Amino acid sequence: MRAELNVKYFDHEDLPVLNEWLRLRGHKAAEVYDLPAVGFLVSEGDFEIAACFLRRCEGGLGIVEGLTSNPTATSALRHQALDMAIQCVIEEAKSRDITKLLAWTVDAGTQVRSIARHGFVQSHQTFMTKDMEAPATH
Repeated sequence: MRAELNVKYFDHEDLPVLNEWLRLRGHKAAEVYDLPAVGFLVSEGDFEIAACFLRRCEGGLGIVEGLTSNPTATSALRHQALDMAIQCVIEEAKSRDITKLLAWTVDAGTQVRSIARHGFVQSHQTFMTKDMEAPATH
């Protein structure tokens, strides 16, 4: 059974909800000035379930960022809300003439769902990261 979900633009006043989810997942709190200007919060009634953000970059690119969910929600409800949040970001990107979305995840399930349900493809490019606490090698 699919839940009746609602979506709204993420507001600065929603930050405590996001930070509680991050805390429960063992992550650092987010600062409002670090979040992209456009984000969505999905809920069922007063129960917040998922959030996702869109960061616009130069060259017509956008980054899907901050996809997260309430760890106290059921798996089925989280997946439904995450799908809705991603779809909102996709529609927002289209309305802003963003021509390509970039996204990355460490979660294999999120990758599979994003490819199957939202039309993402696995890139042939290599994604690199740098640990800022690690010494540079020369």
